[in-house]
Amino acid sequence: MLPIRRVPALLVGLAAATACGQWLESTVQVDSGPAALVYCEGIDRLYCANAFGNTVSVIDGETNAVLAAVPVGTEPSALAWNPAEGLVFVANRLDGTVSVIDAAGDTVAATWFVGPGPVALCVNASGTKVYCALGLSNAVAVLDGAGRGVISTVTVHDAPVDVLYDPAGDKVYCACIDTRRVDVIDAASDTLRASVVTREEPIALCLDPARHKVYCANYYTNKATVIDASVDTLLAVITVGPAPRAVCHNRSGGLVYCAVEDVDSVAVIDCASDVVMARVGVGTAPCAVGHDSLNHKVYCVNFASDDVSVIGVASNTVLVTIGVGNQPVALARDAARRRTFVANNGASTVSVIRDSVMQGEEESANSEVRGTNWPTIVRGVLRTGYRIQDTGYRTELRDATGRRVMTLEPGDNDVSQLSPGVYFAVTPHPNPLPAGERGPAPGGGREATSVRRVVVQH
Repeated sequence: MLPIRRVPALLVGLAAATACGQWLESTVQVDSGPAALVYCEGIDRLYCANAFGNTVSVIDGETNAVLAAVPVGTEPSALAWNPAEGLVFVANRLDGTVSVIDAAGDTVAATWFVGPGPVALCVNASGTKVYCALGLSNAVAVLDGAGRGVISTVTVHDAPVDVLYDPAGDKVYCACIDTRRVDVIDAASDTLRASVVTREEPIALCLDPARHKVYCANYYTNKATVIDASVDTLLAVITVGPAPRAVCHNRSGGLVYCAVEDVDSVAVIDCASDVVMARVGVGTAPCAVGHDSLNHKVYCVNFASDDVSVIGVASNTVLVTIGVGNQPVALARDAARRRTFVANNGASTVSVIRDSVMQGEEESANSEVRGTNWPTIVRGVLRTGYRIQDTGYRTELRDATGRRVMTLEPGDNDVSQLSPGVYFAVTPHPNPLPAGERGPAPGGGREATSVRRVVVQH
C-alpha cells in the first residue's frame, strides 16, 4: 500500500479563451481505511479496497455514487482489473487470499488461498493470468485470469512487494525489497528467468516501453535503478533523494517521475540519458504518482499534508495543490472523463479530482447579471458588466439558501470552484434620480435590487 480549483477552457460569447485546471469534484464516503484503487474502463466503475473494513467499495464512474460494498478477505491491500474476463482481483494481505469479484453483479465469484502477505497484483496482456506478490514469503502466486484458481507458485527472493508485467518480453518483474533484487519471471513458463541485483531496496516499478527499460524506486536509499529489459541487466543507478517511494512513466515525453518521500519532492528522470533533469517540490511525504497523458500533467499524492500536487509536464512546476482527505495513499485515473481518484486512508473517503478542458458560453459577449428572468448558464467563468466604480455597489453570488458564496468583480469571474447547481447574482442599484442629483451611498437611501439566476455547469 502506497498512497478546488479549476480554470477551464471556455467560450465567452464569440471570443474563445483556453486554460486548463483542476478542481475537487466530489468526496465519496467509503468503508474504513481505503488503501488501493482501480478504475475499470469499459464498465465505468471505480473499485476501492478498504483495508480496515474488509470490503471493496464499487463507485459509479458517472455519478460518483457508491453502488455496493463487497465483503472480501482480511485487509484488502491491492486490486487488479482483468477486462478480458470482467473480473476484479483483490489481494487480502492478512489472510493470504485473493478474492475474485465478478463485475457483472459485483459479487465475490471465488476466493483462493495464495500464501502469506499478498500485497501487489498485475495482469498479463491477454488476461489469462494474474500475478500476486506474496510480501511475507519468497513467492509469486500465478492465478487463472478467469478466476478458476491458482495455477502455480514461482519461487523468487524474499519479500516481493511489487509486480510489473512487460508485454514486449512477456515477463513479470518482481521487486524483492529484503534481498535488493528485481526478479524476472518468464510469463510463458512461469519460471524464474533472471535476477537483477539492484544494490538497493526496491519498492516500486514502472516500465518505459519505448526504450524497454524498467525503473525501480529503492525506498531505504536515495537511489533509483534502471534495468535494461532487453537483456535483464542493471543499466544505471540514479541519485534521486532519500526514500524514493513511487514511480510513473510519461510515455509521450520519455520521462519517469519519482516521488521522494523524505525531501518532499518529485525527481524528473530523462529516460534517454537516465539523469535527473528537474526536482519539483511538492507536499509532505509524497507516496504515489500518476501521469495524465491527455492533459500532460502528473498527479502526486502527499500523505502527510493531505493534498495532491498537480505538476505541469512542460514546466516541471506545481500548477496547483488540491486539498483532499486525511492521509491520501493511492490514486487511479479515468482518462475519458479526465478524472483522478484519490484514496484517503485516514478519512475513509475517495476524492474525485477533475481536470477539464471545457467549452461553454454565456448568452452574449456583453451579458450582465441583471435584466431578464432567463438563467445565465456558465461553465467556468461568469461575466458581469455592471461597473462598480460608477455606483459603489457590488454584486453578490448567493446559493439557494441565500448564503453569499462570493463577491463578483466586473468582467470575468472564476466560478469553477463552485459545485454545479443554481445560484443567484444579486445586485443593488440606486433608483433613477433626476439629473444632477447624487445617488445614495451603498447600503443607504432608496435602493432597487436586480436578481439574476445563474446555472453553474461543469
